[in-house]
Amino acid sequence: MKLILSDNTSFDINTDEACSALPTIRSMHKHLQHVKIPFKEWDNPYYCTWYSHEDLVGRLAGFGKLLGITVDVNRCLIFDQSYYNQLHQIYEVNFNGDPAWLDYHEHIHICEQRKTNIRSTLKIDYREKVGPLVKRFNQDWAGSLTTKLQAGDVFTRWMELGKTPHHYWRDQEPNDINRICELAKPWDKFTACVCVALTDVNLTNGIDVAGFNQWWEPYQQDWCKHWGIDKWTLNEMRGVLVFGTVDNIELLNYNLMNNISPVRISL
Repeated sequence: MKLILSDNTSFDINTDEACSALPTIRSMHKHLQHVKIPFKEWDNPYYCTWYSHEDLVGRLAGFGKLLGITVDVNRCLIFDQSYYNQLHQIYEVNFNGDPAWLDYHEHIHICEQRKTNIRSTLKIDYREKVGPLVKRFNQDWAGSLTTKLQAGDVFTRWMELGKTPHHYWRDQEPNDINRICELAKPWDKFTACVCVALTDVNLTNGIDVAGFNQWWEPYQQDWCKHWGIDKWTLNEMRGVLVFGTVDNIELLNYNLMNNISPVRISL
C-alpha cells in the first residue's frame, strides 16, 4: 500500500502479512484507492497548534450557528464538561449525515480538551465515502489489539458513533446503565480508517486505570450482555489493530506540519 500527499510525496506502507484483518483491509482499499480522501483542515495533527483555544471555541460556535445551535462560548472557555456533554447530545440526537455536523462535533472534542498539543497520530477517515464497504468487527481480532505503538506504525481503530465506556466515564456522563448501554459502544463496525503513529505512543498513559475499573465493575456484565460480547476491558477499549508500518516518519511529520495533506491511499 502507498500513502500519497497533496504535493505528490508518497510513503510506502509495509503491510504485516500476519495481521488477520489485512485481507479485509485490502479488499476495502481495492475500491477506495480510486477515491480522494475527504481530509479536512482539522484532521491535521497540528491543527490545534495553529489556533488559540478562544479561536477554536469561536469556530465551534460558528459551526453551531450554521446548524441553528447557539453555543455558550463562556461555558466552553471554562471547560464546563456538563455543557460539552449537552453539545454532544445535540449531535447524537440530530446527526443526519450533513457534513456540517462533523465540523461541529469534531470541534466539541477539540475544545473540551484542556491541552491542545500536537496529536500523536494521523487519522485518515473516508467518512461517508466508505459506504457499503463497512464490515463487522471480528471479535477474534480483539486478541491482536495493542495499546503500545512505535513511530511509523499504521493501524485501524474503533470508530463508532458514540463513546467507549472509558470515554463515557472520563466525560462524567450519568451513572445509569440504560444510558451507558445507549451511548457507550464496543468495536462493532470495521471501517476503512487508517492511522499512522507519528511518535511512540502508549494509549493508556495518563489514565486512572484503578479509578475507571472501580467505576466499570458494577456495569460491565450488564453492558457486555446488552452488546452480546463476553468482555470489553480497558486495554480493548484503548487498543488498536496494527497492520503495517511507514518509513521516513520524519518527512511525513514535516509535511503535515506544513499543511501538506493526504489525498489517496493506493494498493
